Amino acid sequence: MYKLLALDVDGTLLNSRGEVSEKTIEKIREIVNKGILVLISTGRPTQGTVELFEKLELKMPVIAYNGAKIVNLNTGEILLEQNLRGVDVKKIVEIGEELKTTIIIWSKNQLYSNIMNDNVTAYKKLSGVEPIIIDNYEDIIRQGATKVLWIDEVEVIAEFQKLLDTKLDADVNYCTSKPYYLEFIDESVSKGRALSILCDRYKIKREEIIAIGDGQNDITMLEFAGVGIAMGNSSQEVKDKADYVTASNDEEGIALAIDKYFR
Repeated sequence: MYKLLALDVDGTLLNSRGEVSEKTIEKIREIVNKGILVLISTGRPTQGTVELFEKLELKMPVIAYNGAKIVNLNTGEILLEQNLRGVDVKKIVEIGEELKTTIIIWSKNQLYSNIMNDNVTAYKKLSGVEPIIIDNYEDIIRQGATKVLWIDEVEVIAEFQKLLDTKLDADVNYCTSKPYYLEFIDESVSKGRALSILCDRYKIKREEIIAIGDGQNDITMLEFAGVGIAMGNSSQEVKDKADYVTASNDEEGIALAIDKYFR
């Protein structure tokens, strides 16, 4: 019997219009009422999960920043917080500026950027946080950052990924959440590790977990869970790592997966 369902947000829980369908809401509430634990696991900041958390009537802590932070939204308790080291933030920013890409930094739940452009405006709407434009990163480098993000054209991001193996130290993890978002977190951080921490806390076995996602940043979570499910809109890389592929986020993929595994 499955006891926990972990859900990615963008491209998974939300459809292409950025909405949760009524059918998905209904199915999630049904299993929550039956005692199944449901949690959000996302690259978003904590504050970008509150509305969904309340709408779905969830109780489990939220995994945010790709696993760099776990927060109990009911109490405000921070169960995990793992920042990038200042030296790593400095290196990521320097490389990003050399490559002339849009740089987003999350530090102490505040959003910073190196420029204001259409990419930042779109990200601002997604996160719900007003960005602070900076040209001096020293304060942020000293205090560290939860996550750094580069935003660029899909083809450009793919090229950046090829370059980074020789430019970054092994103590930084990087992967895409969307094809045009390249996200950097501490090497110890992943959605899979965060899920493992919560499983230990709630005495849940891996084989009792189902995880659903669509992005490269979801792979560790899908691999950790007893059943890892890729959305139909996932890349082939993600589908290849999954145990099952459901329909897309515009075709009630989550609702169909719940019907299949939580009858």
